[in-house]
Amino acid sequence: MLLARYWNDDTGRYSDRPGVSATVRAHCDAVEIADPLLGAAPGQMTAAEHAERLRVSRGVHRPAPVHSPMFTMPHQGLS
Repeated sequence: MLLARYWNDDTGRYSDRPGVSATVRAHCDAVEIADPLLGAAPGQMTAAEHAERLRVSRGVHRPAPVHSPMFTMPHQGLS
């Protein structure tokens, strides 16, 4: 598989090309490319593991709750 070339079994990370240091961007690219090619996350990890790895790399340890007026439906007909 194409994406397997960019996966380093020793580090458990993706790189932009074989033999160079791993980057978060390379991991993001692998996940983004796998979706249209495979219809799934890259096979080196489960989808949940990919999501958790990327969240942690951004310093986000769990999804933030959505508290935005954009996601709040107005109460129609109430006064």
